Amino acid sequence: MIAKRCLFCNKKYTSKLSEGRRYCSGSCGAKSRGSGEMSNSWRGGIRDNNGYVKIYSPNHPLKDKTKCVMEHRLVMEKKIGRYLRKEERVHHINGNRRDNRLKNLILFSNHSKHLADHHNIKARNSIGRFAKL
Repeated sequence: MIAKRCLFCNKKYTSKLSEGRRYCSGSCGAKSRGSGEMSNSWRGGIRDNNGYVKIYSPNHPLKDKTKCVMEHRLVMEKKIGRYLRKEERVHHINGNRRDNRLKNLILFSNHSKHLADHHNIKARNSIGRFAKL
């Protein structure tokens, strides 16, 4: 066993000479690798999720657990000048989930209106009658 100093927190620890450890714990090792822009695997904050593009947005109120938001939602938010509500849906006109140009996006107030557009039917109003969207 030899005495070493953690490269992250500078705390003393002991390790076998053959181990080659550089940190006192796994958490110090993880912290040294960083997250977000500090991570070795940082790719500009863009991820692919089932064909959709997700953007790293740690301060967004509707971010997911990976601190990302779908790019098409961010594009629509910029256009209308406010955050989208959770129930609002953004539709890709040409069906290409990666095509997030503003001219390819439509905003629907809720999921049922979005589905009605997909199925090309009229949505029912509050009393069950068909109404125009």
